[in-house]
This record gives sequence, structure tokens and C-alpha cells, in this order.
Amino acid sequence: MPRYDIRPLTEAEVQHGVDWARHEGWHPGVHDAECFRPTDPDGFLVGFWMAR
Repeated sequence: MPRYDIRPLTEAEVQHGVDWARHEGWHPGVHDAECFRPTDPDGFLVGFWMAR
């Protein structure tokens, strides 16, 4: 049965998301993630749909 997992992103995953957004033409704020992450390390969440 499929399962949906939600967890905080790692620092590398956050950077990957920022880079991905920039590549697609978004302007996520160049230093927003590095300023926010120390304030709330669990604040960037990701969801994964996992087939079993």
C-alpha cells in the first residue's frame, strides 16, 4: 500500500530546491534559505509518495 512521508529537508535538499527554482526562472531570494534555516531547522518540509 502506498505511503506518504513528510519530513524536514536536509540542508543540501534545501539548496537543491533553491537552485532548481532559480533555474526555472523563480527568484526565491538568494539568501533566504540560509537565513531562515538556523531560525527553524525543521521549517522546510517535503512530502514523498512511497509505493510499497
